[in-house]
Amino acid sequence: IARMLLRKGVKKNYMAQIRTDSASNSKLMGVWKKAGLEVVVMGLEFVEKARLDFVNKRSVPETNIRALEIARQLGLKVWGCFIITPDFTKDDFRSVLEVCKRFKISYPQFTHLTPLPGTDLYADATSKKTPWVLLNSDPESFDWTRACFETTEMPSQYFQKEFRELYLRSYGVGFSEMLRKWLTGERDIITSVMLRLWLENVLR
Repeated sequence: IARMLLRKGVKKNYMAQIRTDSASNSKLMGVWKKAGLEVVVMGLEFVEKARLDFVNKRSVPETNIRALEIARQLGLKVWGCFIITPDFTKDDFRSVLEVCKRFKISYPQFTHLTPLPGTDLYADATSKKTPWVLLNSDPESFDWTRACFETTEMPSQYFQKEFRELYLRSYGVGFSEMLRKWLTGERDIITSVMLRLWLENVLR
C-alpha cells in the first residue's frame, strides 16, 4: 500500500495503529515514512514480559524497544499506550516514566487495567479468579481513567497520585506543544484527544 501511494504521488499525512512486531521492521517503517506516515500508535502495554504474558500480548519487551528505536531514528511521533495494573509499585511507575523519557514518546497514554465485558479478564474478575478485588462490576464505570480493582502494593490515594504524576511528568515539552496548538487554533484530532486525556487524568 505504501509503495502504491508513493507510485501514484499521493501527498497525505497518516497516523496508524501498528503492532510493535510490525513497527520493529525498519524497512517497512521506512517506506511508510516516505509515504507520509507521521504518527504511530503502539500498544506497548507493559515494560515487563510477565505482564505482557498476562494480557496475552504475544510480544516481548525487546520488540517494543526495537520498535521505539526505529520510530525515533525515522523521526516518527509515537502515541504509546501503557496499562497500569493494581499491583504497580513506585518502581513500576518509575520504569514506565523512564521509557517515555528515554524514547521521547510524544503522546503517552496510561490506562487502568479494565475488565471489559466479554473478555476473559471480565469473566475472571466477576468470578473472583483474579489476583485483585474488583471494585465495581458496572461496565458504565469502565472508562480506563478510573481504577477498577483494589490496589495491592500501596494505598489507593498514593496509587492515584503516582498515576497522575505519570501524565504530569511524561509529557513535558509535548504538553506545551499540545497547549500551543490548542490556543492558536492549530487543533487536530491527536491534540484534542490527548489534551482531553491529560486534563481528565491530572484533574481527576
